[in-house]
Amino acid sequence: MNESEKNLDFIKVPYGEDSIFVLAYLYHCDKVNSVALTNYCYTHENVQSLSSTRQDGHKMMTAVSQDFALFRNLCVRIGDLPRTYIEYYRDYKALMFYNAMHNELLSEEPLAKKVVYFRSIPKEMSFFFKQSEKLPKAYKTIQSLFGVFPVAFVSVVYPWIYMVRQWKKE
Repeated sequence: MNESEKNLDFIKVPYGEDSIFVLAYLYHCDKVNSVALTNYCYTHENVQSLSSTRQDGHKMMTAVSQDFALFRNLCVRIGDLPRTYIEYYRDYKALMFYNAMHNELLSEEPLAKKVVYFRSIPKEMSFFFKQSEKLPKAYKTIQSLFGVFPVAFVSVVYPWIYMVRQWKKE
């Protein structure tokens, strides 16, 4: 496949642009295979990682939503993607998904805006990432709270839980 034949561009979004490009590229492939082990090591030079700084939850969720839509299209187009790839994708993107939720929960946004934000997250996407078992404790807490309590309650309680957990670490 020639890139110019498929008109692929490396789009500029705030987060996950590399993953979005790869999924768009894979969509044009006839077959996708995965390997169980790679020697790939992703590093940032002079850049703080997403987990160490508070990023814009809305922008992150927009990128995850675009990425997930491409992933679903790829699943439909290719059919049976390798299970290892699906698991890798789910666990990797679940971190970004829950990071976006975490950042929004800790933001200064009014409660009404937070409620609208969380209710706008597609249920299919939320269900898919909920299956990830490789999440930090804070993200597992979000997962558990949203599984039991209404959005408004979680939006008020989570910042307090997070603050107490940070205080205990000191």
